Parts: sequence; structure tokens; C-alpha cells
Amino acid sequence: MPPAPQPPEDFSDSDQQWLDRLSGKPGNYPDTAAVREADALRIALELEKKRLESEADAAEDEEATERAWQRLQFALKREGLLQPRRRARWAWPALGGLAAAVILGVALLPLLSSQDRSVYPEPPVLRGSPPVRQVSSPTPQATAEKFEQALRTAGLKPALYQQGKDYVVDVLLLPEQAQAAAPAFQGLGLAPLPGLNRIVLSHR
Repeated sequence: MPPAPQPPEDFSDSDQQWLDRLSGKPGNYPDTAAVREADALRIALELEKKRLESEADAAEDEEATERAWQRLQFALKREGLLQPRRRARWAWPALGGLAAAVILGVALLPLLSSQDRSVYPEPPVLRGSPPVRQVSSPTPQATAEKFEQALRTAGLKPALYQQGKDYVVDVLLLPEQAQAAAPAFQGLGLAPLPGLNRIVLSHR
């Protein structure tokens, strides 16, 4: 068996922490910059993995690619991870930023296979018997995000959740808000109902 490859001479403790954090090894990571960059790359890879899974049966076009990029930027900004850090000379010399990290996703996805996590939180448990309606879609994540955005554009306050491979949109409607919500619901072939509406989008 050939000997294990040795790290380059300029392989620092910070680089080792970055690599360990990226591969999901538990431990103490005092270098916050290394942790921040590793976490940013992991988020990029996880989002790319979910995009590939959710859109495997759909034809990829420029609009779908733009949505994926916007979701990546939003997730990184939300986590406060869009802060550049100087890498060691040996690591990824041709990469100019996090966009290039997404390209590496195909090669590094096995690192994440046992540590999947959702893009959105799980929905709260409902009390009583509010209307829950199921909608099938070849791209449930993109459909749920489009539906949520349409509701926000109408001046409403929806919430987007994820439960396994299903996406859930909750929106509370007063009777006078039904007309404003109608176009968004019509896009799913539904009609808005007064009170709490829960729409569950599943893969067709």
C-alpha cells in the first residue's frame, strides 16, 4: 500500500481546521475565519446537492440557474458568511470566490451524504383542524418559493418551511385579504380561504 500523501510544507493549523470542519469532523476550532469559510463552502455544497435532487427531472434553464444562485447568496448572507478570507497558496489556487465552490460540489458531495440538513426549518405542529392542501410539482422547492414570493408581493406575510422532501407554506388570511391572495393561490390551482392556510408541495 502506498504511503499516505503528506500535506504541503505551508499546510498550517488553520488549513487543517478548515479541512476538518468541511469534512464534518467534531472538535474545537479556535480559528473563526477558517470555520466561517468552511461553513460557507458546506452551505454552498448542500444547496447545490438539494438543487440537483429537486430538479433532476426538470430541464435546467437560465431561470432555474438564476434562482439557485439567488438562493445560495441569500443563505450565505443570512448566515453572515459572505466575508472573504485569504487561503493558503496550496488550496484552490484557481478559485476566485464562493461561486467557484459550487462547481466543486459534484466532487465533494460525498462529504455531505450522511449529514444532510434542510434549507428551511420544519413547520410548527398545527392545533385544531386548519385546512391543509397538497400540491404536486416536479420542482416543489422552486414552486414553494415562487408561491411565497407572490404572497409577499401581495402584502401578506407567509412562512416557508421544509419537512423532508416536502415544502410547506403557511399564510394567515383575514377575510379582506382573500382578494389580494387570490392570484398567488390561482397559480397553484387553489382558492384562498379565511384563516390559516397550509399548502404542502410535494414532488410529483
